[in-house]
Amino acid sequence: MKKVEALAALAAMSLLLAGCADDWKVEIDSNTSWHGEVGGRTLNGGLSAKTISGEGDDTFDLPDGDRVCCVVEKLTEEGYLKVKIVNKGGWLLSGDGEADETKAPYGSVTVCAESQQ
Repeated sequence: MKKVEALAALAAMSLLLAGCADDWKVEIDSNTSWHGEVGGRTLNGGLSAKTISGEGDDTFDLPDGDRVCCVVEKLTEEGYLKVKIVNKGGWLLSGDGEADETKAPYGSVTVCAESQQ
């Protein structure tokens, strides 16, 4: 019986640690107004999405899962928009290690990230 309890505890710890590694946020660095969609594949295999909008810098939590994406568009001709996805531990998991950026009038940025487990 103790062996079964130990295995159950180990399995629960593994699931807990896996969830921590997939704790995402999107960081927006901008000097203008913007609007977008964020979402991903959740840990239970479902899909999750939400609309975001704002002006200037902001940070949003993303659904816990193994893949997340966001598309953000400038609402102005002027200014810049930088977007990156990080895990809450601070590790950048999208692109080539740099935030994707646009300065184009009404330009948009698309970034995606996958768990590195």
